[in-house]
Amino acid sequence: MDNIFEEDLILEVKKSNVTNKKTKTIVTISDSDDNCDDNHNKENLNLNFNELEYRERELALKKREILLREREAKVHVMELSREGA
Repeated sequence: MDNIFEEDLILEVKKSNVTNKKTKTIVTISDSDDNCDDNHNKENLNLNFNELEYRERELALKKREILLREREAKVHVMELSREGA
């Protein structure tokens, strides 16, 4: 009987050791990760800059188109006024 009791105690102690252990997480920060982030940020900035340049060109073209339409409208008004005179 004593042997069974001792085995049970050993099992209980092992179980408690397993359940009481705390897990530790180790986080390592390396320079290579920072470089990747920097490169990624530079790429994003470059893409954003290129997109802004594209939008600026697009807006400039729209502005020119509006100015051209205004001139065409003025010419049309002048033509109509000549016909009426």
